Amino acid sequence: LVKGKDGHLVRSPLWLMRRDAERVVTDLGRQLGLTPDARVRAGIKHESPEGAAASPAADPNVSDFTAARRKRLTGAG
Repeated sequence: LVKGKDGHLVRSPLWLMRRDAERVVTDLGRQLGLTPDARVRAGIKHESPEGAAASPAADPNVSDFTAARRKRLTGAG
């Protein structure tokens, strides 16, 4: 909120511009198939590369990163 001409609080014009820009980007993402729903509607199927781990958590790099991050956040270690 910012003060308007009369000294009353009004919505910030920057906030309104940001909100409108976010809506435009979201709509474009849907139209270009950048959201999961849009990809399903377009019939795009996700395929895992051969030899890929079943889940990201099974990747040792991800596990190491997750453990290190948890230590930093909790202050342990």
